[in-house]
Amino acid sequence: MILYVLELGRLNYRKHRRASHNVTLFVKSSSPSVLEPSEVLDVLRNLVANPERPLERGLAITEGRTAVLQLMRSGRLVHGIVGDPALVPNPTVALNRSELATLLGFDLRSPVVAVAEARDDDALSLTYPIVALDGIHDATNVGAIMRTVAALGIPSVLRDSRSTSPWLRRSVRASMGACFFVRSAAVDDLAAYLADQRAEGRVVVGLETGPGTIPLGDCPRPDILVVGNEGHGLRPSVRAVCNSLAAIPMALPHTSLNVVQASAIGMWELWTR
Repeated sequence: MILYVLELGRLNYRKHRRASHNVTLFVKSSSPSVLEPSEVLDVLRNLVANPERPLERGLAITEGRTAVLQLMRSGRLVHGIVGDPALVPNPTVALNRSELATLLGFDLRSPVVAVAEARDDDALSLTYPIVALDGIHDATNVGAIMRTVAALGIPSVLRDSRSTSPWLRRSVRASMGACFFVRSAAVDDLAAYLADQRAEGRVVVGLETGPGTIPLGDCPRPDILVVGNEGHGLRPSVRAVCNSLAAIPMALPHTSLNVVQASAIGMWELWTR
């Protein structure tokens, strides 16, 4: 049996209440099962030349012993593990470092990889608090944010359609497998989603710099923290629907933090300190 992928490009996150916002998610067949070892090897073959091929099949690639062990602890469906049996017990296919490099098209210092399900949740099912990503393009940044979210015990991440998937190989690698412990979902129109959340009484705080912001420490505890694009920050439509825009005070004038650093500080200050 094979994991089937169904893209519900027009599924409404408001379900029957509204019809203007869309969600994309992966859905397993009614009889999900593990891929055959030969299918696992086909997914991994020459991965360097086809980095998005696994995601197109609803699959996530996990690299290295630490990340693979995290995946195994998460309870997520694992289709197969390939690599050095000294690193992970009982791999689906045992290969040494050289053999694995030949298969993948690149070398790994910790020569073990796993193929797992890449499944988004329904946006309606996310648990608060939520970190929302507005146009985060870099896969490494997305993965690092997922790692921080998991480390701080924040349950959910929501992303807009412009943001990179947390299930891309580079994202999973940057998260060190922590992504498998976080509930995630995607919506096409983040501003509309946030507006509906505010209408239901949820507090939305955007992390920004410049005019119109208040110090992060003065912000109310939000249900949703929104972080913006690496270069341009939050879009005007997203800024407009936030209850507050929060800025991290800087001791050095004319400086800024990258989105991973800023989001980590924001999460810590607002939800865990």
